[in-house]
Amino acid sequence: MPEITSDRETIKYLTSKGMMEYFMGQYPTICEMIGKPEFTDGNTVTEQPSMYSMETVDNKSIFWKFTSSLECGFFPQKCTPWVERKRIVMRDKKTGLEYQWPSKEQIDAVKTIGFNIVPLGFVHPRKNHKNVFSSIEWEIKFFKAENLISRSLHYPKLKVYLLSLVLHKAYLEDILALREEHLRYCLYEMIERSPGEWTEENVGEKLIQLLKKILHYLKKQRMPHYFLPSCNMFASIANHKLQESAEAVFRITENPVFYLLDAVQNLRYEANFYPRLNAWELYKILSNSAKNKLNVMFGNQSGNKTRNVVEDEPAWDSMDRYQVKMREEYDKTRGQAEQKKKLEMEKKPKHHIDKMTELRRIDDWKKSDLLEFLVQHFIRMAEQSNVYRNHGQAFMYTQHAENLLKLLSGPDLSDSDASPFDGLKVSIFRLKEIQTDMNKKDYWNISFGHPKLVHSNSFRSTDIPSIPLPSLPNSESSPIPGTKRNDDIPTKRGTTLISTADVHHHQGESLPANGGQPQLLSLSSLQSAVDSIDLGYTPEEADDESIDIRL
Repeated sequence: MPEITSDRETIKYLTSKGMMEYFMGQYPTICEMIGKPEFTDGNTVTEQPSMYSMETVDNKSIFWKFTSSLECGFFPQKCTPWVERKRIVMRDKKTGLEYQWPSKEQIDAVKTIGFNIVPLGFVHPRKNHKNVFSSIEWEIKFFKAENLISRSLHYPKLKVYLLSLVLHKAYLEDILALREEHLRYCLYEMIERSPGEWTEENVGEKLIQLLKKILHYLKKQRMPHYFLPSCNMFASIANHKLQESAEAVFRITENPVFYLLDAVQNLRYEANFYPRLNAWELYKILSNSAKNKLNVMFGNQSGNKTRNVVEDEPAWDSMDRYQVKMREEYDKTRGQAEQKKKLEMEKKPKHHIDKMTELRRIDDWKKSDLLEFLVQHFIRMAEQSNVYRNHGQAFMYTQHAENLLKLLSGPDLSDSDASPFDGLKVSIFRLKEIQTDMNKKDYWNISFGHPKLVHSNSFRSTDIPSIPLPSLPNSESSPIPGTKRNDDIPTKRGTTLISTADVHHHQGESLPANGGQPQLLSLSSLQSAVDSIDLGYTPEEADDESIDIRL
């Protein structure tokens, strides 16, 4: 070991500020490489460490996000508590299957794929607190780890996440406090603590739990990072922003139904997508009472008719100049107020959902309309699911529609008497007629998502069965002309497949005159002929030592 002669050590840091400037300089080249040179024409917004661009395709705005990062091939030591902490294992009473998320295999895989760092230093929420090391600090991101563990999330968990993103986009994004990352990590924590309690029937309950958990962290002004528990994800957000977000989340939790209906009504759907939920019709059903429905059916018979009240205006001749002036100012102010109110009404959508509407008790009138609305929507969803060959989801919506129709018209769906719901009964019967046992297994898999369950056609399972190997050759001769099997050559380890082939000239289907011997081909012709021979196994199998190819 060389002798240290100096009491100082020179350390060089990789500057995140310089990396971001380099990335911004290379951005036009990146856009040209991906065939999007128009992104550099003033359509880009820079928000460290990312750059955002927008393009319009078929009257739709598509946003692109480019993030500069460096890849690290090891797992950070600070994440050791995440790897070693004890996780809950839940057992299903019906199947006996154990649920743990993430699984041990996923944890081992996460440790090997490493992490990323992005050029973003810590910025204190108070402007008078300057971070002198901000230009050389980097933020740790777990892009690949999140992608890996998210692949095992089945339908109910994904629905909760998507619904939370809809609410975030509608009511929380403009506050500039909560990000999608906060919702995602909070969801990860909930799934880890209860991996086996997520089904299609409790999606709404889990969504409320997620919002309340986020509200709890906002009130404490501290949220632990999922992979780095010692890191506070709210450390760089101002307290007043956290308080404003907490108020918004609290209002959503107080009346989640109408907030969600208002957010869903503003969604844009792709062409030929699943049937769109008529949020306005559902809002009218939930907000109207039996009294309002009777008034609509029979008219306003209560006697509380509206009356036009005409105020006695004073004669202009009896007013002095001051009164006349004040009256003119009043008329002018009232006219401006009415014009402003008119403009505000024009800006509002045609069907405006009042999020502060009180959700009252569901009476018999409302219950009948609500059940009929849901049955019709579930039938349309099941029919479209069959079109997309999502048979498990079609089975689920058919079951929902059938159960709700029993509540609506009675348990006996085969009753021959005429009923106003005969059309719905016929639609459900047709859906059930094309269902098989595979639909039930498919539904079970997408609803519970255990890797040991049967492989689903509607859900990309992580355990995809491998392609079966070809069967061993029998003792019969090969049907390919000009080939024969050589069984005299001793075999190596295991089973050895030996194929011999005589490649000869087939032109004109006649042999040459030189004694009937086959004419030898050139090397190029021989190669093309060999390539056209089907030996019964794949090139990957040919690399195995147990296969001997002889021509």
